[in-house]
Amino acid sequence: MADLKEEVADLGEKAIGFASNLFKRSTEVARQQARIVGLQTQILRLRDDKARLYSLMGQNVYALFEKGLVKNADLLVLCEQARDLERQVEAAETEIQQLRTGAEARTDIHDTEGGIEAETPGEPPPDTSAPPPPAARVPGDVTWLPPSEED
Repeated sequence: MADLKEEVADLGEKAIGFASNLFKRSTEVARQQARIVGLQTQILRLRDDKARLYSLMGQNVYALFEKGLVKNADLLVLCEQARDLERQVEAAETEIQQLRTGAEARTDIHDTEGGIEAETPGEPPPDTSAPPPPAARVPGDVTWLPPSEED
């Protein structure tokens, strides 16, 4: 009987030791996870700050570009692209205003795969009714058909 009591006491001590160890390990894992989440939040905040800084740098470079003070070829290309995009935005906004006020809509702006491109003034629109060159056609290929009379 004494052996049984010792075994039960031993099992009780082992269970308490196991529970204590499990609790310590769980606390350690929770602390580690909290630190990871804190660091991830810090990284996101730093990346946002960096993106804002890049935006501010770009605005400052563009302001210098507008004054003719940018000499770096790479920056000039980027500034010209930004200027062209702004012109396209302005043209699209003007067309929206014209459509809202009932004025005749401009025809030199067309949607191309999600973007707006302005055609060069005086340049005729591309002829989409012409067949592809003979070299591009494959015998029996009916992917190109001339426009119907209804078009």
